[in-house]
Amino acid sequence: MTTCMEVRYNNAMETHETIKRTSVYIPLELADKVQQSAKIHRRSFNQELLWLAENSIATDEQKSAHASEVAHAQKVVSGIASSSLK
Repeated sequence: MTTCMEVRYNNAMETHETIKRTSVYIPLELADKVQQSAKIHRRSFNQELLWLAENSIATDEQKSAHASEVAHAQKVVSGIASSSLK
């Protein structure tokens, strides 16, 4: 028989199959900053860590997508410039 622990995440009930329980060691200074931010945003320490991680990853993905778009545009412009020189 499998027991199912339920936790609240993003205001939705999630089961232990969709949430990984883990331990993370972080410097005290960083933990204090996360705790202060959590208090300001009225979130638990854990919710604040999740929010910060998710937003950091989303920002990185957006930057990567933007960089790919810029590289493609530069290739297109370079191709147009080189063909107009011929």
